[in-house]
Amino acid sequence: MPKTSLKHIFSRKIFTYFCLDYISPTFILTKTENPVGTTGLQFFKAHLNSIEMHSNLPDLFGNTKVEKRKTPSQKQFEKANLALLLAFKEIVFESFQTLHDVIFPLVQSGGMDNKMPSVSMISFIRTQIIRKFPLYCEKATKGRFKLVTPALCNIYLKKLNLRLRPSNHQSRANDLILHQLTQNNKDRGGNVFLGYVTDKKFSHIIGIFAVCLEGPNLVWKSDIMELAIRQEAKLIRMKRRGDKFKIKPDAMPIKKEQNERE
Repeated sequence: MPKTSLKHIFSRKIFTYFCLDYISPTFILTKTENPVGTTGLQFFKAHLNSIEMHSNLPDLFGNTKVEKRKTPSQKQFEKANLALLLAFKEIVFESFQTLHDVIFPLVQSGGMDNKMPSVSMISFIRTQIIRKFPLYCEKATKGRFKLVTPALCNIYLKKLNLRLRPSNHQSRANDLILHQLTQNNKDRGGNVFLGYVTDKKFSHIIGIFAVCLEGPNLVWKSDIMELAIRQEAKLIRMKRRGDKFKIKPDAMPIKKEQNERE
C-alpha cells in the first residue's frame, strides 16, 4: 500500500464528507458538531482552514518560547462567573435595543459602514460591564479589552460568527490567544470569548455564548440563554423550598466593603 501523508488523508476525508453532504444535506448536521446551523460548504471550508492553520503553526511562532495556558472546564467557568454571565445576557439585549432605537435611526442603511453595528454594540456592552463589574476590568485596556476573572481566566468580549469564532484580523497576538499560548509565565489562565451571534442584517440576536477555542477547535461552548433558563428554574425550586438563593462571593460584581465605602 503506498504511503499517504496525514494531510492528504484528512483532505480526502473532508472531500468525502462534502460529497455526502451535497447528496444528503442532513449528513453533516447529524454526523458532526454544528454550533449554529453550519452548512456542509461552511464545514468543508472550515476544515480546509484548519489544515492550513495547523501546518502554519511553526511559521506563526517560530523559535519563540511559548507555554500552554491552563483552560478551565465549562462547569468551572460557569460556576466562577455566574453573576457576570447572567448579567451579560441582559446587557446584550439592552445594547441591541439601544442600537436599534438610537444608532440606526441616525444613519441611513445605504450609508452605514459594515462594522458600525458591531463596533457600537461592543461599546455599549463595555460601558455596562465597566460600570457593573469593575473588579473584572482592573486590567482592561482600550486597545484590547480583556476581563480577568477571580480564577485568573481571561475573557474577551466579541461578536461571534455562526461558527462561534471571533472575527479577528490575523496577527501574532491574536494567534497566541486563539491557540491558548502565552509568553508570560505569570499569565497562564485560559482564554474564553464571551459574545453574541446575530444575523447578517443585525435584525435579531441568534444566540449568546461563552466559547473556549484552541486554534481551529472548539473546546467547549456555554449557551448563556440556556444557562439563564436553568438558573431561573433552580431559583424557583429553591423559593418553593424556602431556601435562600446565593451566588459565590468571588463572582459578585462589587465587593461588600467597596459598597460600604461608597
